[in-house]
Amino acid sequence: MNVPNDSFGLLTVALKGDADAQYRLGNCYFFGNDDVQDYKVAVNWYIKAAEQGFAKAQYNLGVCYYEGTGVSRNYSEAVKWFKKAAEQEIAEAQYNLGICYYKGTGVSRNCSEAVKWFKKAAEQEHADAQYNFGVCFYEGVGVPINYIEAVKWFKKSAEQENANAQYLLGICYHNGQEVNKDYKEAVKWYRKAAEQGLADAQCKLGDCYYQGIGVEHNLEVSIFWYKKAAVQGNEDAQYKLEHWCYYGKVNRFSMFLSEIRNNAASDLVEILREFNLQCEKLCIDNRVIAVIKIGRNHYANLLKLKNVSSLAHLRVGLQFGAEQRNRIKALMSILNDTEES
Repeated sequence: MNVPNDSFGLLTVALKGDADAQYRLGNCYFFGNDDVQDYKVAVNWYIKAAEQGFAKAQYNLGVCYYEGTGVSRNYSEAVKWFKKAAEQEIAEAQYNLGICYYKGTGVSRNCSEAVKWFKKAAEQEHADAQYNFGVCFYEGVGVPINYIEAVKWFKKSAEQENANAQYLLGICYHNGQEVNKDYKEAVKWYRKAAEQGLADAQCKLGDCYYQGIGVEHNLEVSIFWYKKAAVQGNEDAQYKLEHWCYYGKVNRFSMFLSEIRNNAASDLVEILREFNLQCEKLCIDNRVIAVIKIGRNHYANLLKLKNVSSLAHLRVGLQFGAEQRNRIKALMSILNDTEES
């Protein structure tokens, strides 16, 4: 048997039936101490310790069955060992058992039983359990809806840096659900969750900056957070970015046209450069459809001015932008399409 360095003494004790030594030896193989990693051997030692009632080994064995690590995945066996460890007050086991009952994984779905185990783990300061226990009160799953209890448990979890709890706590302050409506407090918790990368919180923080709720209105910061959320696939943030491009909420093109109308001698190339930079801020993943729509509408308006000199400058400016950044190339086709129509 290939044994991790400094573990021969542990092996000797484990072979004599000491459950703690068996558990610790299982950890050596599971985590690869001294580069000796063997999940199957780890599971064998966990089984030996778990069958003697060693709670930590029971929990680890449950995880192995749940994830299919070192043994074939078997949710029923996972629940069996989670329950044995949970009954010995292992908070992680209580939480995972609650998840199994909540989802109906390896056991019939039973929300009341899920609440029971979430509560036990939450009372041991398990942050994820506190969050899930709060969700049960917030949504009325396994218990009647109780926003006071939900806020209580969200706050406990949020203070342990659980991003989901921080986000929902922000929602509660935003909506005034059994707490005094406090937009600044809502923004505080949205920000904490957003900085941990939670897309929903990033989008909500973007809303606050756009609407001036709890913070001063700041469109650039709003877009910053929308982009963070959008690249994670948040559809609400993606829609808002495109919506603003289309309707000109951030419309550098309008300023561009104003320069053309008011001063045909302006350095249009420089104006185009600024517009191009703004396009980079607005467009993510080379998505230029919304910008194209802006260009089509404004170029059509420009044609109505029948200012040949301005049109020529505009074409030069767009050509310059196309050579500098591929995103503007799409606008070139608009010139020809509009003139032909």
